[in-house]
Amino acid sequence: KHFKFDKDDRKDRDNRTATNLYTVVGNTTAGSAGTANSTIISTATCDVGDVTTGGSFVVTGNATIRSSQPLSTGNGYTATAVVFGNVSIPGGSLGSVTADAICLDKPPLRP
Repeated sequence: KHFKFDKDDRKDRDNRTATNLYTVVGNTTAGSAGTANSTIISTATCDVGDVTTGGSFVVTGNATIRSSQPLSTGNGYTATAVVFGNVSIPGGSLGSVTADAICLDKPPLRP
């Protein structure tokens, strides 16, 4: 048998849900001038009520990533790095870390 569906007769047409992903860029944290081997952290947080589906990070200069992971609350992503070397000497590189979170925009629950 063949069935013909009328696009205007769908029972779910008034109850649509859309899933949207968006990216949040966290703070850029740099090593302190004159401080060798300093730990720096960047965190990207989703909007209230949304959840993270993943994330990444960017490091610059003498920064080396130590860990990157979702927040334990499930609504963001964090990256921890270490800046090596003495950045106060001429030509010393400061180094920084920036995290980003890929967030799922969850529509509000209906009562």
